[in-house]
Amino acid sequence: MTIADTTTVPEHVTEESDVPITSDTFLLNTTAYPFSQVRLASGQWESKTSPTEHNEYWYPTVRNATASLPNVGTWRNHRIDATLTLVGWNGGSVSPIYQESKYEGQPNERIDLFWVNTTWRNDDLPAATIRNLGGIDHSKRVGCTWKMTFTDHNTGRRMPDTFTGVTGFNDLDGWENQPDLAFEGIQLGEGFTGAYHVRGAELKKYGSNGYVGYLHDSGYEADLNGAMQRKHRLAATWSGPSFTFTYDLGNPPDRQGGCRMTFGSPVSMSYPLYYDMNGGTDGPVQKKY
Repeated sequence: MTIADTTTVPEHVTEESDVPITSDTFLLNTTAYPFSQVRLASGQWESKTSPTEHNEYWYPTVRNATASLPNVGTWRNHRIDATLTLVGWNGGSVSPIYQESKYEGQPNERIDLFWVNTTWRNDDLPAATIRNLGGIDHSKRVGCTWKMTFTDHNTGRRMPDTFTGVTGFNDLDGWENQPDLAFEGIQLGEGFTGAYHVRGAELKKYGSNGYVGYLHDSGYEADLNGAMQRKHRLAATWSGPSFTFTYDLGNPPDRQGGCRMTFGSPVSMSYPLYYDMNGGTDGPVQKKY
């Protein structure tokens, strides 16, 4: 996962060149998607509970492990399924999101929504993951490369080359005690046609078509449409039946935790897109990262 610094996906500031969203654009938004609907391929994943947070994560145990998200959205009146496939491994998982318990000393409370994570500690991995995929190499940025493929829910056929979509990569935090640190980021791979962020976004370029959070923490995940969250969200357009991306992390010294993100509505000036379940100040307050 060592990638030279390159930029081939055009970059846009939304106030100057807004996200091109039309009625024919598929929106990938999993901020309200139940994790209980995700179908993890049999024999390809293993769950493990964090001994410190008591959160349960599902780790891939084989190369090309797949997780299917049926009925993730609609396009031209077609129901769409999405399949997430592991392409490159250096520490990652999928899981529901957890919030701190309202009661002192009690385990974190599970919220049934889909998130993708990085993992820092080899001790957190199932034995089968280490045996088949290898341990985490901390000489590189920690995380995974994934491929998302879209098919018709009724026929199972891959979407055509004319399929176009847009999504947002959410909650790309910076590390406030080390503001210049390239902390939590996304690198855009095959299929992407544009990268969009607001003017003054706290994202800087890195890696291959990468944008990483810096300066500040993006705030609580319960308010994904908050002012600071908007500065830490990258919108991206793609064309065709699939795209690839790398989600990774560079920790400050002595930090051994991971990070997490979910696909969501992009920040757009002309098209009002709002979070309808996992957003707003009335949502559950989440522990950061």
